[in-house]
Amino acid sequence: MRQGSYQEFINLLEEIANRHPDIKFFHELEEKEVVEGKLRKKVKYPAMMVEYPDLGFADNKGNTDKLSLTGFAILENVPEGNDVRKREVLARTEGIMLDVISYLREERKKARFHVDTNEFKANKVGPEFSDNLYGWRLELRHRSWVDLHFRPAEWNDYDPEKFK
Repeated sequence: MRQGSYQEFINLLEEIANRHPDIKFFHELEEKEVVEGKLRKKVKYPAMMVEYPDLGFADNKGNTDKLSLTGFAILENVPEGNDVRKREVLARTEGIMLDVISYLREERKKARFHVDTNEFKANKVGPEFSDNLYGWRLELRHRSWVDLHFRPAEWNDYDPEKFK
């Protein structure tokens, strides 16, 4: 059966985070971890937090693209009430976000994924959680080809007893 490209894209984001000299932590964000506060002890800042994607498809009869709407945030904690530090963190995390965008633009030349910066949307984040996190969240859509051709040989015959 088919393989998706989600893992490949996450691997790319992790590679970007690993190679960036300022990013100290990478994580695929689970809501439960945030709600229960399980991440606090592990996170080093600035951190890249990646969201799980929503999927869509673009079909033009012969080819089909998978559209993955996802996002990531570059976050850093700021002492409460320190407006000077907040501005510094917002400037620093914006720079990191722009570095990540430039890396993604370079990767699209390899034709593994297509990203269109015209479709990117960045929002200021903060203050978030009790950690007083600030930074930037980038929402993006990446496009990759997906094989949706039906392959009957890969399917089993109908078995009315299968779920009894």
